[in-house]
Amino acid sequence: MAQETDDINLTPQELQILSELDSRQFGFLKLNSLEQAKKKSLVVRAIKYLERMLVQAQSEKQKRRADSTKGGYDESKDDDEDKGISIDPKTYCKLGHFHLLLEDYAKAMSAYQKFYALKGDHWKDASFLYGQGLVYFHFNAFQWAIKSFQQVLWVEPGFPRACEVHFRLGLMLKVHADFEAALKHLTLALIDASTPASFSKLEIKFHIAHLYEVQGKYRLAKENYETLLKEKALPSHLKADICRQLGWMYHVVDCAVLGVTRQQKQTFAIHCLQRSIEAEPKSGQSLYLLGRCLAASGKVHDAFIAYRNSVEKSEGNADTWCSIGVLYQQQNQPMDALQAYICAVQLDKSHSAAWTNLGILYESVSQPKDALACYVNASRGNNNTPCSTSPLAGLGGAKSSGNAPMNPSLQQRINFLQSHLSQAPMPSIAAKRRQLPSIEEAWNLPISAEMSSRQQQQPAPNTPGYKYTTPPAGPPPPYPQNQQQNVNKRFKPEDQLSPGGAQPQAQQRPPPFYLNPQQLQMLQFLQQNHSNLSPQQQAHLQQLQLQYRSMQQHQQQLRLQQQAALQRGLRPGQPGFPTGYGPPQPPQPGVIKNYGIPQQPQGGTVALQTGFTDSNTSYNT
Repeated sequence: MAQETDDINLTPQELQILSELDSRQFGFLKLNSLEQAKKKSLVVRAIKYLERMLVQAQSEKQKRRADSTKGGYDESKDDDEDKGISIDPKTYCKLGHFHLLLEDYAKAMSAYQKFYALKGDHWKDASFLYGQGLVYFHFNAFQWAIKSFQQVLWVEPGFPRACEVHFRLGLMLKVHADFEAALKHLTLALIDASTPASFSKLEIKFHIAHLYEVQGKYRLAKENYETLLKEKALPSHLKADICRQLGWMYHVVDCAVLGVTRQQKQTFAIHCLQRSIEAEPKSGQSLYLLGRCLAASGKVHDAFIAYRNSVEKSEGNADTWCSIGVLYQQQNQPMDALQAYICAVQLDKSHSAAWTNLGILYESVSQPKDALACYVNASRGNNNTPCSTSPLAGLGGAKSSGNAPMNPSLQQRINFLQSHLSQAPMPSIAAKRRQLPSIEEAWNLPISAEMSSRQQQQPAPNTPGYKYTTPPAGPPPPYPQNQQQNVNKRFKPEDQLSPGGAQPQAQQRPPPFYLNPQQLQMLQFLQQNHSNLSPQQQAHLQQLQLQYRSMQQHQQQLRLQQQAALQRGLRPGQPGFPTGYGPPQPPQPGVIKNYGIPQQPQGGTVALQTGFTDSNTSYNT
């Protein structure tokens, strides 16, 4: 082992520095900053040293077992030899601390889990519990993070980072709708003056105000927000968040609750959102909300400008495109509205508002088959979006709640169109030409040249689905079943059929060697930790790699078949056109603001912008 590690020499002074590093420095010691480059280099060297030591010990143990097998296996002797080369479990805990300080959360979790498995009394180590809680917090595993942080306070009530623990507990409990406990922990973090914190008291006050907003205590939230805006030392990013929350509250909350007149309500909303943009000019979310307020005030031109600026920012999302489509539809520009809605559902195939509005658009131009397909997709999006504990962004999107019941008007339109299409005569050759392309045709339309040039000029965001210049991979959601077969049959996922009545291949079960999203994540994790895998994990990695190569080869064959089908004149969605399976796309994450913690849905959350109302609905059929 000396030969393996003699190129990594650590002086007594460096060893002393490393011994003082653990999870408690997280948030204070920024190893990835230029100022800490020297200390980061030391930590990286220490990680290499410890990893080599672990590999050497494992190799030596396997070698001794192999030798003992050749010369007659003696289990008691083998155990005695293993004890001589055993590794202290704290080595894994130290590795976890180092990876955490380097913000390599996956490797930190791997090391912490190894320590957890080897150390029976791991619950006595407060630094380990705190580090594990921070990693869980990073991955939004709030249930486990809450448990770890609560254990920290139980094991060591005077923990040096108690303020950090209370703050994060308050944020997570707010997401879990345990408002009383959340307020308790946020208040404890606010009054804690004895332990240092990586956040300011103003940030804690902001989250307390936001907690009141989530609870529906809008008057109290408004007073707390306005008090914060009077602080002279308020940082610009926090001012932007406060003004954004306050502006949207003015827009959606009843004027009597906030103590303003109806005329003041919208004026204050626009003013606050403009102040938010001034404080944070790159915020596409604030621009989107401003566009919503301007559109509600009848300032259509200004709303278009706000939406366009929002799209040009990195935070452009499906909600913005849906709202652009609403404006185009109100201005009697159906083709432009169609393209905007298609952009929205390409970004988020479960965006109920965009599917609903697209269905209304198709009904207005007498294309009931396309309208029905849109309404069915809208109903499925409504049922496939869980929200009870998911990291939804309070101001991050207009996504529907998975627990919310389907809009009754939407179900009425589905039932009506099912009945209408089942009784409709066969279309004749002399039938009137459609005013809008079908969903399948619109799905493959290129975006406007202006939008394409803008997207080419700016770097592509890392968020999946934000490439507008080319259609996304995969076909659009299929049309529902031919209504002449069974009018009264309820729509289910397995009932999705193409216009010709055949089951599309996109809905068939993929071959057994296809990897699902969980297996793909496991493959990525094992590849990142290849040097630290056990023999069983290495065998699992090889199996996943073999399946992944088989899946790639199969997909390449399907692409060749699709090209041949196109040359024969077949189009995507038609019977006989081969369609790839592909792994399911992961759900689009909500925009996470306010210091890394996603916000719970609230009264001030962006509402779905659809053409449906429960009391008064009119359609052109």
